[in-house]
Amino acid sequence: MKKSTNLKEKLDKVFSLYIRLRDSDENGFCTCYTCGKVAHYKEMQNGHFWSRTHLSTRFNEDNCKVQCVGCNIFKKGNYIVYTKKLLKELGEKKFDELERLKNSTVKISKAEYEQMIEHYNQKIKEYGV
Repeated sequence: MKKSTNLKEKLDKVFSLYIRLRDSDENGFCTCYTCGKVAHYKEMQNGHFWSRTHLSTRFNEDNCKVQCVGCNIFKKGNYIVYTKKLLKELGEKKFDELERLKNSTVKISKAEYEQMIEHYNQKIKEYGV
């Protein structure tokens, strides 16, 4: 039986790949959500608006966008630009719902992790990866 931490790491990997594929074009190139840099999805990262420390939004597709390493790591998410763009994109109501969700406590069971891993693996296959 796999430990939940190993399942979380596995889900992190497939979810990140899905987000980068979701936001890429037919040639695998995507644009950083916050600075506009264009690079291949393999060179980009899954940037979280609300930090990955919040399990309740860690795997939420609305909370995640492609970011370059510069914005995601060195600029710590380029938070001001991310906030303005995400608020405009989601609208105030959905943006506020995401914040409320961030503040909630969740526990993900091993079965739920396995289910989500399978779900995102299926979505990845749709991109031919």
